[in-house]
Amino acid sequence: MKLTPLIVADAPTFINPIGERTISLRSLTLSDLDIGISQLLDTDIFECIDLTDNDLIIVPVFGQSRRLKTLLLARNRIRILSPNFASKLYNLESVSLINNFIRSPKELAGMSSVKNLRELYLTGNPITGLKNYRLWTIWKFPTLKILDSEKVKKNEKEEATKLFGTHKEPTDLARKVSESTVDIGMGPEKKYSKEALDSKTIHMKSTYQRLSTSQRKKLKQELVSATKLADIERIQGILERGYL
Repeated sequence: MKLTPLIVADAPTFINPIGERTISLRSLTLSDLDIGISQLLDTDIFECIDLTDNDLIIVPVFGQSRRLKTLLLARNRIRILSPNFASKLYNLESVSLINNFIRSPKELAGMSSVKNLRELYLTGNPITGLKNYRLWTIWKFPTLKILDSEKVKKNEKEEATKLFGTHKEPTDLARKVSESTVDIGMGPEKKYSKEALDSKTIHMKSTYQRLSTSQRKKLKQELVSATKLADIERIQGILERGYL
């Protein structure tokens, strides 16, 4: 389904738990943002756009906004972010891509267009199974303060620099990680589909552990006290799939 101006006009709006004016475009089976996103950004009144639980495969290039701070893209079918997708989203700080199908750093390259990136959530994507994933991501996006709900520590930044060098002079390891891809069992002859790349397939190829009763109880307690939308999305996703 395409995002149309009519859908935008009818979408619910509210103030989210952290005080951001939000428009909810959740669970609409959207696969193409089309002209609807242009109309939405032209108003430039929203600080958060929630596109959770849709069918997006590619994050397209967005238009201009000086107000948008948070973009929620959890539980779609996203495989790649368009280059410069956020080059005109001047104040975008937080992006949630929880439970999508990003497999490699190359598919994440478009995130470099988020100049003020402070928070990035990739839990539930195959890329998190890469060796040195966390340190590489911290190195690649030096403005990050939070990665997958964990604070980026000073010693992590120092270790990342030792491993990967500088952006102008990256190490061989940095180049190797940048070229890596997580194999989730898709042959080149197969067409991408939500069914073929479902959560079950990804979890079988990763190190997730089934939730215990005590872990589930603890997560429910965390959900009650969560104040960030991305944390709420992360906890809900874990509880729904039953794996940690």
